[in-house]
Amino acid sequence: MFLPLVPSTFEGFKAKTQPEGKDIDLGEGAALSILKRAYFKTSTALEIEIVDTEQAKPLRTLFEKTRELDRDTDAAVIKAVKVQGHKAVAQWNSTSKAARVTVLVDGRYLVNLSVRPTDDIASSVSLAEKLELSELTKLAADNEIAAH
Repeated sequence: MFLPLVPSTFEGFKAKTQPEGKDIDLGEGAALSILKRAYFKTSTALEIEIVDTEQAKPLRTLFEKTRELDRDTDAAVIKAVKVQGHKAVAQWNSTSKAARVTVLVDGRYLVNLSVRPTDDIASSVSLAEKLELSELTKLAADNEIAAH
């Protein structure tokens, strides 16, 4: 059901392994589910991760706080952006040469896409634009994303 979110190939990248899913109990009634898959193309690594924050409101709050940061230096970039109409944060770090975009879908799912090496946020944002985010909006409230 969730394979469109982490397909075996994505924009020329090939999955290194099967998708990994897990549910994490954070205690005090808080929990989250994670589904992720790693990819590789030539000398570039890509990871797609979907986090269901239905029962982890502090993660959504942290996302909103990160969107308020705006940094553009030689060492790091943090920008609030939109991906497919959803709120997102794009980040790049010069030390790791890694870019990451985090998209909040339906106020519930945090979709993280990381790519490295890269020299800017543009590569991660353009790849995130090609994700099947509409699949997440179709899920019922009681659906879980983690592979069991």
